[in-house]
Amino acid sequence: MSSYRAKTLLLGPENSIATAALECGYQDPGYFARVFRQEYGVTPQEWRTGR
Repeated sequence: MSSYRAKTLLLGPENSIATAALECGYQDPGYFARVFRQEYGVTPQEWRTGR
């Protein structure tokens, strides 16, 4: 996973998590969320909201 790209895409309010997943090469947003959480310790939604 391209960490910088994924994190940057998630910060943009115009990008959904599904869009960020597709832009990072993941067809399944659920799988993207699992990989993101394993790598960063938070879900994409938690990263987006700063929790």
